[in-house]
Amino acid sequence: MKKFNGGLTVDEFTQNMKPGQVALELLNEIPDIGFWIKDRDGRFVFLNHAYYEAFSRGAEIGMTDEDIHTPELAKVYRADEKKIVETGESIRHKMELVTMRTGAIEWRSTTKIPIYDRDDKIMGTAGISRKIDQVHPLPSDYRAIGQLVEYIHQNVGESLSVSSLAAHSGMSISTLERRFHKHLGTTPRGFIQQARIAAACDLLANSQLNIGEISLQTGFQEHASFTRSFERIMHMTPSVYRRYYRSSD
Repeated sequence: MKKFNGGLTVDEFTQNMKPGQVALELLNEIPDIGFWIKDRDGRFVFLNHAYYEAFSRGAEIGMTDEDIHTPELAKVYRADEKKIVETGESIRHKMELVTMRTGAIEWRSTTKIPIYDRDDKIMGTAGISRKIDQVHPLPSDYRAIGQLVEYIHQNVGESLSVSSLAAHSGMSISTLERRFHKHLGTTPRGFIQQARIAAACDLLANSQLNIGEISLQTGFQEHASFTRSFERIMHMTPSVYRRYYRSSD
């Protein structure tokens, strides 16, 4: 290890420092890069100001991605963290879609690493996320998927189908399927269903609409079909979700 002024190595110098006095305080001052730490179960332990202000939509310590992001995107983030915890391998410079506080969806470059305890066991993960530099435009397939994701969320009440998405985007169905699987880990049909359920969750929690009205507003033509889809994804019925969410306020 190279020594510097005074004959100390960098390791020797940092070992003598009081823990925590530099890193987290400075990370809070970085305006454009989101930083977070999570435990093994995906609960936030630390969020810097940039993450909280830009991405979180009200994140707090102890919450998970499922609490603050749409279910289909949260599922992708959680899969990454589980892989890191299981293998100890970092994920570096991954392009991923992120839900912004404004409700918009944006491509970010994300790096995630394992965090070890004093016994060298993985106790969680940490990550940073930054907006892609506009000097280096996104490849066309990334732009196209980002635009499609926003289009789906804005039109969940319409008659969306894989063929209509392919026509809207100018892709073949096989290309559409391949890009959704690559970037989002699901099929276009599965993503549409998840987006509709995400919209339904918001309406169940924050509106006075009855379940039949919510079913229609989120693109389900039959109440029974809505209930089956909701229960399959959320593992509870719409009425139970509504009662649970409101009782926790």
